[in-house]
Amino acid sequence: MPSKLRVAVVGGGVCGMTCSVALLKEGVDTHVYEAGARLGEVEAGIPVVRILKAIGIWNDIVSRNRQPSIVRAHPAANPAAQVEAKVSHDGQQRRYFQFVSGMAGHEVLCDQDPGEPVAKGINRSVFLNALAHHVDPKRVHLRKQCTRITAAAHGAILHFQDGTTTTADIVLGADGIRSLVRRYVTDSLDANIDPHLKLSRTVCYRALIPVSKAFASGTTMDFTKQPVCFVGENKHITAYNVKAGTLVNVAAFASDPNSAADNCPPSNHDAVQEVSTSDVLEVFRSWGPEVVNLLSCAERFVKWNNDVVYPPIDPRKWVKGRVAILGDAAHGMLAHDGAGAGQGIEDAYLLAKLLGHPQATHNAADAILRTYAVVRQPRAQDVWEGSRCTGDILESRTEGFEVERLYEIWHYVWDRPTNADFEEANRILVGKNVFVKAAL
Repeated sequence: MPSKLRVAVVGGGVCGMTCSVALLKEGVDTHVYEAGARLGEVEAGIPVVRILKAIGIWNDIVSRNRQPSIVRAHPAANPAAQVEAKVSHDGQQRRYFQFVSGMAGHEVLCDQDPGEPVAKGINRSVFLNALAHHVDPKRVHLRKQCTRITAAAHGAILHFQDGTTTTADIVLGADGIRSLVRRYVTDSLDANIDPHLKLSRTVCYRALIPVSKAFASGTTMDFTKQPVCFVGENKHITAYNVKAGTLVNVAAFASDPNSAADNCPPSNHDAVQEVSTSDVLEVFRSWGPEVVNLLSCAERFVKWNNDVVYPPIDPRKWVKGRVAILGDAAHGMLAHDGAGAGQGIEDAYLLAKLLGHPQATHNAADAILRTYAVVRQPRAQDVWEGSRCTGDILESRTEGFEVERLYEIWHYVWDRPTNADFEEANRILVGKNVFVKAAL
């Protein structure tokens, strides 16, 4: 039976659109409100599959993508490193992520077959485009910048920059790291700065480079056959082939060694800005020729200042009345392990399963949102900590290349059973007599 709840999702990125598709497939009346003129995000991978299959959209996403990738984990007997195998549009599997020193000589640190695949990835722009096909265009409202939220008798009212409003029984804030909805639920709207928005001291320089240009520059590594992670002191670079083998997706990370969470200052800068190739070459000036030759091919780079949510938000502050946050708005983290997007999708899936539950009535809505937060916050924070640890390992801030620790982190991130959160939440709600056991 379709849910009688009306849900407004603020934010049309990967997290918001996944949540909207999942809710609609559960029969929940859902509308999306996106501040931008179109749906879109930066180029990156989405190594999540188990939940997308459960929602019922993975096959369609793959069919719209010419080159999905497979992210493989490591059996305990061979936990050498994270690897990502590229699969071409004809299904031919390619080799795995190779970990290489970024310094001259480019010593190979790890190049081993990790075992069976546990997750797959898809380009974010392709992913968003595919998600949009599962939502009636009449339910996606663009150029809707939310400026204020007010409580209603049984829900909340969203106020937009264009002077319009909308009322919903439930509002879900998937509006990213600089979330207005987070300011509302944490009662920090009156503060001069967002107390939870911090500069991580890690920046990422992103570029798409034509494969032919990379070869012409003197780059000898064939990224069409094997993705590479260059490792160095306080820096690392991932480079892998996208767009059916025609482009190399480069993400070059640089971190301040004094980047412990407690040292992160408030963020008061633009999150994304364009920078010159010469600026990036200066950052990596001491690195070897493979890196220098590859980076020099980029016409430009987009510099992404990786802001994070810190200190962790208590689960009681994830929700205020009928308004809740998810994704980066709730637990923005470092961009390692694909963890941020993955956790946002886990949030979205649990919310859809709970709000689409046969007993998700108006009277149950408050308890459902509180239970969602209680279940999701501890796991998301553990993954937040794991992403920081991954950065430390990849950027030589640990004693050696701690592959066993990497395996533990990736296993925790990607091997969780799809319905584990829902089962835990359902148990809590049954215990509180919000749901009855027979309805599971």
